[in-house]
Amino acid sequence: MKKPTKRPEVTQSGWSAWPEWAHATIIHPMHYPVTVMAEEQPKSKAKPGPKKGARQRFCTVEGCDRSHYAKGMCFKHWRASKGYGAGGDRVAANVSYDSSEQGKERHKRSYLKRQIIKKLTGKTSITAAFADPAAVAKLRSSEAALDAVWEFFTEEQKAVLRQREGES
Repeated sequence: MKKPTKRPEVTQSGWSAWPEWAHATIIHPMHYPVTVMAEEQPKSKAKPGPKKGARQRFCTVEGCDRSHYAKGMCFKHWRASKGYGAGGDRVAANVSYDSSEQGKERHKRSYLKRQIIKKLTGKTSITAAFADPAAVAKLRSSEAALDAVWEFFTEEQKAVLRQREGES
């Protein structure tokens, strides 16, 4: 006579591992077996892929033959249009600001700040200047900083500073 096959007992934590069984025996916390009917889990349907026409779409930017990514553009042109500037040309708004008088002044000021720091500390890089405690102390002293930037003040600013020095 053939011996009946014994199903392994399933603990509650292992319940999801046996979804195909119609019922299972679970060990109750009080150590007695309980037979419970298992819920039938529906098999997931395969999700449809992109439409056949979508696979053949290309970038709408003239001269680009890359495949479509989003909003009618390839990844390079989509990313460039978002303003990130990576992988594509600079966004027109950024280019126009950089070439405007305001943008040029901003770049000039940042360049002058870097030059002043190098002039005061004698360090060739700003990172090295701020890593040196003596250089940082020199930058914090108002006299040295004022001497370095004096030539960049307007006449009105110089008059105000002279007046403040006279009061103190």
